[in-house]
Amino acid sequence: MYQQRYFKSIRCVSLLVVTMALVSVGCGGNPENKTIAGLQEQVKVQLAQIKDLKQQIEDMKSEKSKGDQSAEIRIAEAKKTYEDQLAKVKELHLQKITLLDHEISDLRLELGSVQREKIAVQEINDRGPRIAAAHSARKEYDLMVLGVLLVILIAVLLYVVFRYRSVHDRLNLLVMQQSSELRRIGAKL
Repeated sequence: MYQQRYFKSIRCVSLLVVTMALVSVGCGGNPENKTIAGLQEQVKVQLAQIKDLKQQIEDMKSEKSKGDQSAEIRIAEAKKTYEDQLAKVKELHLQKITLLDHEISDLRLELGSVQREKIAVQEINDRGPRIAAAHSARKEYDLMVLGVLLVILIAVLLYVVFRYRSVHDRLNLLVMQQSSELRRIGAKL
C-alpha cells in the first residue's frame, strides 16, 4: 500500500514537472501566432491542460485526505499552475477577440467599398435606359425637324411653281394680246 502511494506521488510529481515544463516553454504554441485557427488550437491545448490540472488537483486532494504532507505542496503548485494556465487561456481569448475585431473592421471597410461599387454599377446600368430614351427622343426630334423643313421646302416650291405659272400665264396673255394687236395693225396696213 505504501509502495502504491509512493508511485502515485511520483506520478503526480512527474505530471506536475511536465506541466510546468510545458507552461514555461509556452505549451508548444507559437507566441507570434496571429491567426484565428492558431489561436483556437492554442485554446484547445490550454483547455486540455487545464482539464488535466483539475484532475491532478482532485487526485492530490484525495491524497491529502489520507494524510500525506507533500500533497499540500503539490496541491499549491498545481493550483498555481492551474491559475497560470487559466490566465493564458484568458489572454488567448482576448487575442482572439482582438483579431476578430480587426477582421470585422476590415470586412466592414471592404463591404462599404463593395456597396459603393455596386451603387456605381447600378447607376451605370440605370443610365442605359435613360441614354436610350434620350437617343430615341433626339431621333424623334430630328425626324420632326426634318419633316418641318421638308414641308417648308415643299411649300416654298409650290409657291414658286404657282408664281411661275401665273407669270407664265400673264406672259402668254400678253403675247397673245400683242400678236392680236399686231394682226390688227397688219390688217390695217
